[in-house]
Amino acid sequence: MIGSSSSRLFLSVILPTFNRAELLQRCIDSILNQNEREFELIVVDDGSVDHTSEILQRYQDARLKVLYQDNQGVSSARNFGLRHALGEYITFIDSDDYIFQGFFRDAKVLLYQEGLDMLVYGGLSYPLNKRQIYRVPVFWSHKRKIQSFETISGLEYFRDFCAFSGNSWACAKFFHRDVVLKNLLHKEIHYGEDILLNLGCAYISNRVGLSHKRFYFYDSSRESLSRGKTISSDFKLQNLLLVHKELKKIISQQELWPYIAFNSMKHIVGNSLDFISVLKRKKNLEQEIEEILSEISDDLCDKTLKILRNKKLNFKLRCMTASALPFVCIIFNNLYRYLYQWVYASPLRRLKPRTRIRNILKKIKKNS
Repeated sequence: MIGSSSSRLFLSVILPTFNRAELLQRCIDSILNQNEREFELIVVDDGSVDHTSEILQRYQDARLKVLYQDNQGVSSARNFGLRHALGEYITFIDSDDYIFQGFFRDAKVLLYQEGLDMLVYGGLSYPLNKRQIYRVPVFWSHKRKIQSFETISGLEYFRDFCAFSGNSWACAKFFHRDVVLKNLLHKEIHYGEDILLNLGCAYISNRVGLSHKRFYFYDSSRESLSRGKTISSDFKLQNLLLVHKELKKIISQQELWPYIAFNSMKHIVGNSLDFISVLKRKKNLEQEIEEILSEISDDLCDKTLKILRNKKLNFKLRCMTASALPFVCIIFNNLYRYLYQWVYASPLRRLKPRTRIRNILKKIKKNS
């Protein structure tokens, strides 16, 4: 464990908020009512103009600290809270969300017993369509499952995070203060900043714990300080490219760069769904995409190809069928994927993965 100190307060909880008065009390109550009491809660009001301050003034709990700043975004708010944190460990919670009983006590046992620098949990999420609650794993890939609890090195977690689609939330994780203070969030990055935090902390961590338990409820049913459904693809793409550049600056081991490149390409394709149209308007970004692609190792190119084919090329069909009955969407979506693989993808299997990816990108650009 990096710089362990038994004299410190166990935990600092940092909660940035902006105009979330209607949800803030739910979040704060779930924190202050935890059966583990050795923590401080630092709420950073990021320039709210609703009645957030009135909600905060109702609390008379010595563990609660309230900080105010002009609206500067979630990264700045988290950094502001970090500078005032006293705890040996740090965790982030968004004001839209809440946690279940026993979260801090479970984490405290694991952190101290295992001597961890990072502890990663899964969670539950309420999606934008409000149809159902779904489970959020530590790794999204079915090839990397957490049965109960395991510990791995920071570099192992770094590679697994990139190769197996690690959960990129800043929340539902615990960081040793010495680790997170060396990875203050980049103020100029407003999308994908959690990826930078996760990988930066993993890189300098000695031991990372992975737990299958789900104490964190992530409410993604509306826009918030750290998430938003109206973010443009231009904005997403430019920020993700900036995340890639910053990661290469802080990661000195060049053998990890192919993992960084794969992770960047995966998020660019998966989160900026009409990124091809963005590249048509901004030719300079196309060269940056090509540079990232050239850094991906051949074994990871196969995974990139699957992501590109399955997430991008059937996106238009999913949009067309989104308003139809669910079973109709499933039938047409699966039929489209089958026809695509039969008519178009099969001949490409004779080519190298990197060439296949480039050909698909060209085809999408031509038809978009």
